[in-house]
Amino acid sequence: MRHRFSERKAAGRARVHGESKRPHLLSGVMRCGTCGSTMNVVGSKNKAGVRYYHYGCSARATKGAEICSNSIACSERKAEAAIIGALRDIVYQPEFIGRFVARFNARISKKKATTKKTEAELLDGQIAEVEARVRNLAQAVAKSGWFEALAEQLKTEESTMRALKARRGQVQSVEQRATKMLSEETVQGYLSDLLTLLEKDPARGRVALKRHVGAIVMKPTVEGTNRFYTATGAFDLRAIIPLKTFDPATIAGDRVSVETCCGGRI
Repeated sequence: MRHRFSERKAAGRARVHGESKRPHLLSGVMRCGTCGSTMNVVGSKNKAGVRYYHYGCSARATKGAEICSNSIACSERKAEAAIIGALRDIVYQPEFIGRFVARFNARISKKKATTKKTEAELLDGQIAEVEARVRNLAQAVAKSGWFEALAEQLKTEESTMRALKARRGQVQSVEQRATKMLSEETVQGYLSDLLTLLEKDPARGRVALKRHVGAIVMKPTVEGTNRFYTATGAFDLRAIIPLKTFDPATIAGDRVSVETCCGGRI
């Protein structure tokens, strides 16, 4: 057993004391403000049959004080309440959402104005031309009778028309996404869904946080006998927009982020 643990530790896979197998929402999302390493669960305690976990600098926990001087641990519950609370504040601050929606829709309007002719419009013209040729061939067959050459040409034109119409259907879906406008209510709905995910499903919520926030920097502070963290991060509103509904090229425009802080001590 000791040999196996040594091998795991040498490979960097040894579990820190107090870490559990269950998913922790902020594990790996928070960064130590002293050394930049990830902050993970580094300990826990059992109180009245309930286990309480706390976060700390992973470099300090695994490699010691010579690597990182930050020895402050913070309650998992307090950290989650502070971070989720900061994100919830965004939902109730319309100026942030309004700015994002205005810039997002401005990109769509600009794209509409600079687009001379959409692929759907070009396909409509091609379909009309092929349909005209099909009608002419059908009339020729009606007047002159059935000839193999005319029949083969008619078959080719009908096949071309089917392919163009199939492509037209695909393009219509894409172009509808590209010109779809965004509303503040829609964004607030996406944010509400995100908050629900964070509170109900830590594993998927952690993935979502990494996509939306990236890293949350935890700055350790000591004031007399008080030791605490302040958390800061940038929430990228673009990441809440579903690619199935909106054009990825529009979403990939100018970054619109919200710098946020937990507003208190953790």
